[in-house]
Amino acid sequence: MKANLPVKTSEKATEKISKKSSKLLKATKFQLTSFIWRKPTSLTQPELNLLNELFQAHADLSELYTAIQVFRDLVTMGQVFKLSQWLERYATHEIKLLREFCLRMKRDEQSISNALVYPYTNAICEGNVNRIKMIKRQMYGRASFELLRIKVLYS
Repeated sequence: MKANLPVKTSEKATEKISKKSSKLLKATKFQLTSFIWRKPTSLTQPELNLLNELFQAHADLSELYTAIQVFRDLVTMGQVFKLSQWLERYATHEIKLLREFCLRMKRDEQSISNALVYPYTNAICEGNVNRIKMIKRQMYGRASFELLRIKVLYS
């Protein structure tokens, strides 16, 4: 499904768009998400061209792109000291979704910082919980707790 992105309503922007095209800039949500999250060096030339056209048509998208690129770099490089600066900068931003994202992250900033600093994870525990739930669903209504216990221990 193609999403038509809303175009700025200023006269200058309307003139630019009407001069350029009868063609609409169209991108799927998946394409747009992919373009914004990936590093610019991993995009092909046609993808970069489409992204630049979208930036020209939508100024907010350019700001969002910059914020996401910086955030991705902070997380992948584990730069905790810059995370609080990033949150402060975008917590009062005019883009509502970005502002709400930052405010929610600020509530849990310490645990997010710890996740970036420490190599520890609860993935093993979560994997076991998932496995036990799957076994329980498979056996629902078929056997006693004793059989479930044995199956969990030996599977």
